[in-house]
Amino acid sequence: MGNQKGGGSSRDAKGKGLAVPHPSQPTTVQQATTDLDDPKRLRRIRINRESSQRLRMRREKRIKDMEDMCQLYMARMSGFPESAALLKNQIESLKKENDEIRNNIFALRAQCDAREVEELLLRQELEELKQLYVMQIEQEQQRLQQMQIQEQQQQYHDHHHQFMNPPPPPFPPNHENHGNFFHGN
Repeated sequence: MGNQKGGGSSRDAKGKGLAVPHPSQPTTVQQATTDLDDPKRLRRIRINRESSQRLRMRREKRIKDMEDMCQLYMARMSGFPESAALLKNQIESLKKENDEIRNNIFALRAQCDAREVEELLLRQELEELKQLYVMQIEQEQQRLQQMQIQEQQQQYHDHHHQFMNPPPPPFPPNHENHGNFFHGN
């Protein structure tokens, strides 16, 4: 008792549960036997031994658990290089597939753009053809109108000419026999 409070160490000596006295305090055989007869001292020694035993068991269990976990992780890690190689191959395969899809998309876009350009050109050509058709129709209508006007003018001229210049009187079929009207025959 005096050893613990009087500067003595409370640690067990070599794990045996015995108190190690402070080096400045002298120990005698009589004092050691007296300490072992003290029931409080014995109870404390027993509790310390049990506590140390529990501590050692917990420590051993924790070490054992850590060793088991280490073996488990080592076993898992042993398969990592193979998994990594497999995943690397999958990544390369997916990259190639992605590149092919990207190239297909570009090709389809190019085709789509080409079709759009072709469609635009066809629409422009169609519009030009429509305009040309409309112009031809208008020209044909103008030509027909001019022909009608010319025909009307010709008819008017012919009709007007008939009234202005009547046709000569018809001559007798045989004017020699009748003689010359002006010459007195």
